[in-house]
Amino acid sequence: MPAIVLVRSHLALLLCVLLATPLASAFATELTLNLRHPATGGTLGVAVYDNSDDFGDAERAIISLAQQIPVGDKNTTIPLALPPGEYAVLIQLDTDGDGTLRYFLFWPREPVGGLNEPFFGFAYPPSYRFFRFRVTEDEPQIHEVRLRKLPGFKEIAFNVAVSVAISLVIRAVRA
Repeated sequence: MPAIVLVRSHLALLLCVLLATPLASAFATELTLNLRHPATGGTLGVAVYDNSDDFGDAERAIISLAQQIPVGDKNTTIPLALPPGEYAVLIQLDTDGDGTLRYFLFWPREPVGGLNEPFFGFAYPPSYRFFRFRVTEDEPQIHEVRLRKLPGFKEIAFNVAVSVAISLVIRAVRA
């Protein structure tokens, strides 16, 4: 299924038209996102931002892509062309098809990721300064991004129960 591109301003629309022409190579750098994600399937959403004020607001992204990912698919490649400048990219995989990102407390419950991200779990909500990267005219850029699903209540409760059981066994053996 082809990706759907939503553009927020006339300037961005003009930029997309320019990028579709042979002249575009003089103004834009090829950017390839190699995404690794769970094989659950769903809708992959990619949002590109060019400033910190708009970051995180999908309606204010300069480029928004949505692509269906079939179940069993673990890798996706997204090609982009961006003019030189500073950008940040946020990526999410909507696994349940409801069109929204689900949360547990303040953490996303569906696979998420971004370029140059720190450990995502404790950097949420994400910050433009952590996810920003620079596009130059030098050469095409390839970025590897791993989308991760953060643990929810069941996973945390299970890990705590296992830890408690192991410590009780260790105490019993030592006694």
